[in-house]
Amino acid sequence: MLKTFLLNRPFVVFDPSNKDHRRIYRHFLKTGSWKNCDYQFVCEAPYIDLPACINLKLVEYYMGQEFRYKSKTKNSVKDSKKSVA
Repeated sequence: MLKTFLLNRPFVVFDPSNKDHRRIYRHFLKTGSWKNCDYQFVCEAPYIDLPACINLKLVEYYMGQEFRYKSKTKNSVKDSKKSVA
């Protein structure tokens, strides 16, 4: 097998729930380079720009967490009112 194939980084779809993927993207934002990245992130359709694709995934991920957290808080407040009454 050619040495270049052995040295290539594996192709991976960015997963915003993966802490390592978020760490690598943060490093990219600081340095502006994918040079030290362990993976080659794949840009999914309809995007042609990898950072834009990752940004949207991160926004959706964190918005989902925020609204899920708030709905749990509202339910716990309702439950505490029921137990008091």
